Amino acid sequence: MNIFRLLGDFSHLGAIIILLLKIWKTRSCAGVSGKSVLLYAIVFTCRYLDLFTHYVSLYNSVMKIIYLVSTYFTLYLIYRKFKATYDRNHDTFRIEFLILPSAVLALLWNHEFSVLEVLWTFSIYLESVAILPQLFMVSKTGEAETITSHYLFALGIYRFLYILNWIYRYYTENFIDWISIISGIVQTMSEIENKSKKSRTGYLTSPININAANHLSYLFQTAHTVLLTTADFNLVRHLVKQIRVHAQKKQIRLHPEMKRLLCSCCNMILLSPLTANIRFNKHKTGIIVTCSTCGRFRHYPKDKSWATEHGAHIPSDWLFNNSSLEKKN
Repeated sequence: MNIFRLLGDFSHLGAIIILLLKIWKTRSCAGVSGKSVLLYAIVFTCRYLDLFTHYVSLYNSVMKIIYLVSTYFTLYLIYRKFKATYDRNHDTFRIEFLILPSAVLALLWNHEFSVLEVLWTFSIYLESVAILPQLFMVSKTGEAETITSHYLFALGIYRFLYILNWIYRYYTENFIDWISIISGIVQTMSEIENKSKKSRTGYLTSPININAANHLSYLFQTAHTVLLTTADFNLVRHLVKQIRVHAQKKQIRLHPEMKRLLCSCCNMILLSPLTANIRFNKHKTGIIVTCSTCGRFRHYPKDKSWATEHGAHIPSDWLFNNSSLEKKN
């Protein structure tokens, strides 16, 4: 084993740990593509079927087990434990368009036409595109949380180091595996392309009180995030609508902290006089109230009884109906 493969393995492991810690500490899987994680679970399952039939080294076996266990545990967190925070509305990539071509290609181009070898080849092809649902989700939501960006960066470093590993092995061992090399290049290029698109998009970063600004154009010209601290509910709704339209026209990507304050379901915000800002997810049973600061969420019944507990302000012309917040006609 050379240094490039060792560093690549630990970069890959670091990416998995970053993702797990993000989900566990925030108690939320918002911004994470469950479909990408599912594809990686399929990749590792097909690739490591030889775990108990072909022994290479203790290091090799331990890393295989870690990859399998951590990936399936991540799936459990996304689809079971924190499923209420999973953003199904944006994680809509059709993964069958990745799985089927990879399977066909594995049957046509492989090192040996045997079950384990075809499955291993399938895993190589599928891994090269497994990150696409995550990149698609990021492009669709218009932003990536800092930790999600770190996760994607670690995956990119892992793949880049593996390319260096193949170059090193070619010059030292005269070994070349075109299946792995081409698949690795495809994955690296897709991540580079995504990164180049993100670099052309500006962020609104520094918070400022909306009461201190006279015009929305001033906020965007000075690259400021609007810190919504006013108790004027109607003003907030009006500003949220303008901010969304303005950001879309100027192709400005809202800062993650700003996105947490905006409800993508109903284009409105419920403000609290407390330090924690509160948002709605109207597609769940009852109401899921999520703290935009710590990411913790809690279920509430379909009434206003929880508002008193949080000191939240709800206008009299708004009510809960059918698990959503609807305005009276």
